[in-house]
Amino acid sequence: MKNYKHILTITAIAVTFLLTLWGCGNSGPKVPNAETASYDDIVAYLKDGGVITDDKNPADINNAEGYVTDNTGGDFPSAEIADKAWDYDGLYLFWWDLENPGDLKGNYDSLANNNGVIVIAGGAAVLETAGYNGPFAIAFSEDYAQKDKALELFQAMPE
Repeated sequence: MKNYKHILTITAIAVTFLLTLWGCGNSGPKVPNAETASYDDIVAYLKDGGVITDDKNPADINNAEGYVTDNTGGDFPSAEIADKAWDYDGLYLFWWDLENPGDLKGNYDSLANNNGVIVIAGGAAVLETAGYNGPFAIAFSEDYAQKDKALELFQAMPE
């Protein structure tokens, strides 16, 4: 009986230890700080979270038509929006270099002034975002299926 209690105690300790290790290993992606993280850190975080499936060949939003709403009747079908602006199969991620601001800083400033809408060239074009955090903003195509999950991950980042 004494050996049985000893074996049971050791087994309970081993099971508790293994469950603790298992729980620590499945805590999800490490949440980066939006203020200090690099663009690549945020992409990796969103990829680990399952909302970016392929980060190898994103579309360059700054040099493509169809991302902004042209308010000029056709003279402004595309625009440079941010220092980095990439489309990952419907998840649009924007980043501004706030340490070395350039001509695109005004687009960043317009986020807070216009409830998350990027106003370009005084309103010649606009782009509505789903959220912004630190020097990052996120938006989605109409058919992007994981908007809620992506926005939850994005908003979970401290700034």
